Amino acid sequence: MTFSTPQSTLSRDAEAPFQGGIDGTFAPAFEVREYGDHFEFQVDVPGLGPRDVSVFIAGGCVTVAGRRSHPNDSKDCVRHCTYERGFGSFWRAFRLSPNVTSSGARAELCDGVLMLSVPKLGYPVPLTRSSPAHLKSHSRSKQHSNRSN
Repeated sequence: MTFSTPQSTLSRDAEAPFQGGIDGTFAPAFEVREYGDHFEFQVDVPGLGPRDVSVFIAGGCVTVAGRRSHPNDSKDCVRHCTYERGFGSFWRAFRLSPNVTSSGARAELCDGVLMLSVPKLGYPVPLTRSSPAHLKSHSRSKQHSNRSN
């Protein structure tokens, strides 16, 4: 996943505090919290990997976009008895504050939840060795099994 500042999101997202769009039926749930020095997002994106999600930060807006592809059915499948899962593209944009910055932003995908931290300008950003441009992915179940060894 990369953090970027495309000009197209600036004009598109200036219209409302938040917007969204989907081309299918997959619409993840978002939770956004504001703290003194940053904003935190938690986004439910089950079945998505780091390559399926993008984050854009520009002009006080944070946009999260992604796509969950429909899996191919095997040739042996006769019919779907129940079909409740959603697939397709989505995007949500949040107008937060003119002082949010992509510098020092962090994203992590863990057990189907995207956790995003977006700092505000004017607050110190801790230095890290890894680049914030790549989404880290891990599973909590793997962490727990590693701890017991």
